[in-house]
Amino acid sequence: MGSSVDDRGVSPVIGTILMVAIVVVIAATVGVTMLGLSDSARDLTAPVTYGDNLIENPAFEEGDANWQFVGESGNGVRIADGDGVGGSDAIRLQNDKDYVGQDLDSVLLSDAEYRLCAQSRLESQNGGRAWIGVQHDTGGGDIHLTSWEVTRTEYQNTCNYFETDREFDNISVWAYTEGDVSVLADEFVLQRTQFLTEAR
Repeated sequence: MGSSVDDRGVSPVIGTILMVAIVVVIAATVGVTMLGLSDSARDLTAPVTYGDNLIENPAFEEGDANWQFVGESGNGVRIADGDGVGGSDAIRLQNDKDYVGQDLDSVLLSDAEYRLCAQSRLESQNGGRAWIGVQHDTGGGDIHLTSWEVTRTEYQNTCNYFETDREFDNISVWAYTEGDVSVLADEFVLQRTQFLTEAR
């Protein structure tokens, strides 16, 4: 008599445990499936670069070709042989108000997105600062389309995205210093980008 009562008491407990286990398995399966869908959706909105690099001689394989060097303190800007990324060449700016720039032949299209990338690092810094950027000379507001300050002592590839609200010509890519600082820059890239969800 007692054993039959125990059997009836155990059966609901086992059933409850099995139900909980099934629910947990279903929830885990749905969660993994939804995570996969979420990752796929995220990939669809990731920016994808396409087209050519608009910068000529971007990694200084041809020395200073296509670049203009200006140094108020003499020959402050120069090609740094073997000091670039992976032992390649780079440019070195090492005096106050040193400048290196390239005027592009390309026109930036209206209502488009672009990105500027460059590898750069500080060699030394004693209160000085260094920046990399791209600008236009088409009139209107701020001529700087994007720029950033070089702050790392090891090479870092920095990329900034920007959008154009109208067509821009007279485009210049540049690096510039102020004060007591020495900086290396290499592998410049300026490309148009496009989101997969906006592909046309």
